[in-house]
Amino acid sequence: MPSLDKALKEKQKLLEKNFQTILFEIASYIRNKNMTWDGKELAETQEILDKVLDLVEVDRENHMLRAKHPYYDYFIMREKQFELLKQMLPLVARLPKHDKLSEQIADFIEKVSESVHPGNTAILFLDELEELRKAFREEELPKTREEFETRANLFRLLHDIEDYLLIKKGLSKVM
Repeated sequence: MPSLDKALKEKQKLLEKNFQTILFEIASYIRNKNMTWDGKELAETQEILDKVLDLVEVDRENHMLRAKHPYYDYFIMREKQFELLKQMLPLVARLPKHDKLSEQIADFIEKVSESVHPGNTAILFLDELEELRKAFREEELPKTREEFETRANLFRLLHDIEDYLLIKKGLSKVM
């Protein structure tokens, strides 16, 4: 049976492009409440993920002698990461106030968006994330409810980004 590697590689590239856009738009929204993004990448990504795992399964069946399918773990990882991205969107939308910390987090997310690819850079970003956490702890405590809500949502966002990166780091151990 012919390999579906070419089609799977194409889906991989589309997913990565969409992930880059989604992360970039999250950073942009944090920075300046940019609401021009139509979000079409969310629907496209969901559609790709819904179809690609079936395609991987067909390719696995066509090559029964393969112990492991090279794309299976990758697409499962992206599916988990996509769930986290969708979880981040409401948090970002609830950020009422822009401050120094939100700018730092937006910069960080933008850097993550620029390095979405099959290679693993998660360890570098996890170190940088720890530095962000330190800056977070050193900030003065919030004085108003709005500042508190902003800080709480940013803190939750940091956890979600960390989970996103840990999923990627975990894939490198599998592969």
